[in-house]
Amino acid sequence: AEWFSLPDLLKAATAPTAAIAPQPVPLMMQKEDSVWTCPPTLDAAGVAALRGRFSGAGGDWHVDWSQLSSLAQDAAAPLSELMTFWASHPVKLHWSEVPALQSALERNTPPEDNSANPVWWLIRLDLLCILGEQDPFEGLALDYCVVYEVSPPSWKDLPCEFMQEASASTFA
Repeated sequence: AEWFSLPDLLKAATAPTAAIAPQPVPLMMQKEDSVWTCPPTLDAAGVAALRGRFSGAGGDWHVDWSQLSSLAQDAAAPLSELMTFWASHPVKLHWSEVPALQSALERNTPPEDNSANPVWWLIRLDLLCILGEQDPFEGLALDYCVVYEVSPPSWKDLPCEFMQEASASTFA
């Protein structure tokens, strides 16, 4: 079994970093280009592509998660950084097919398996805060606490705005 330090992983997952700010996008973006569609397997390069698609701390993020089926292990740290960015800035998150993202995250956080990277759990918890789902958050935080034998994270009220879109076609 691989050894890892939970305090170091948690510190890395929650540490602020200047590298997470997305690069500006040209103003003349076409409507079909205004939605980022997640690939079937989201890896670190995919997270970088998502981050690079949108601009600034106050922008709108139009993301279609419908094709997502799995998350590569190398996506954990950059996705955690991006979730932290979304959770701590007044961005507007226009997402469709969020259940695909939730399912992929659930597959990376098997219950009662403390060999899984705890960063995936923290991403799930941040996602529940973004979605405004406090009751599921409390249940998952308790599961996280039991699996890793640590204090559970606390609920956070966030400055970001989440809007569930029915499908990518409603973005236009």
